[in-house]
Formats: sequence, structure tokens, C-alpha cells
Amino acid sequence: MAVAQKSLEKKKKGRKKIPDYLVYEILDNKKIYYRDYKKVLSGELPPEAIMGSSDLHVWIIDLILQVLYKNLNLNKFKVLVGEVGYFYTPSRSKKWLNLDIAIISREKLKKPQGTYLKIPPEVVIEVDTKADLSEIGEEYYIA
Repeated sequence: MAVAQKSLEKKKKGRKKIPDYLVYEILDNKKIYYRDYKKVLSGELPPEAIMGSSDLHVWIIDLILQVLYKNLNLNKFKVLVGEVGYFYTPSRSKKWLNLDIAIISREKLKKPQGTYLKIPPEVVIEVDTKADLSEIGEEYYIA
């Protein structure tokens, strides 16, 4: 019993904690890291190299926004963009998403508070070209 406990303690000590700044999002208590976070840990890349949006990412978002602005009743809905933070649980404890595009009812959305959203959007559109989904599966977001 004591040998098993020591072995478990060694494993815990042997694993290097991944810094929080490399967490892309936390969904269902699972951390999703930026793609290539391991290259940052090894010193191959600086953190900034994996955190910015690529030209592909913004190109796709621009195309989606063009369609939304042409077809959505903007008097009824507000389109929020730019990785808007959203706490998806009432406790708001380490459970947030950074939303690429969120469509939210103007009735529910009051004046900006300078905080993450606390009310759920009607629609969320994610364009994830930076999330490392290798450990949790490519279809993790599909709901």
C-alpha cells in the first residue's frame, strides 16, 4: 500500500503543470490548450506565436459576418465578435468560453458591463483553428 502511494506521488510530481496562459478554453471541466502549446513549453515558440488569430481564421469569420449582417434582423439581435468571454455556469468558476461570434437577443442584452457575458446567446459560432483538440476529439464542440 505504501509503495503504491509513493509511486502515485512520483507521477504527480513528475508531470509539469501547464501554465494557465496556454489554456484556450475550459469546457465541461476539460482544459483545451492552444494548438502547438507543447512547442511553447519546449521553447521552440514564444506564446504569442500560437495565440493570435491566423488569416484563415479571420477570413472565415468575415465571410460568416457578411452573411449574418445581410440576413439577420439587427433591430432584434446583436452580433458580438472578437472572442467575447462567456461564463456558461452560474458559479462562473473556471468555466468559460471565448466565443468567436455570438448572436444575442437585444431584449436580454443590456448595456455593456465590461465583464464576460453571463446570459446565454441564442447562437454561437466557433471557428477554431487554434484549439488543440487532439486529446478530446475534433467534434467536441458540436452540440
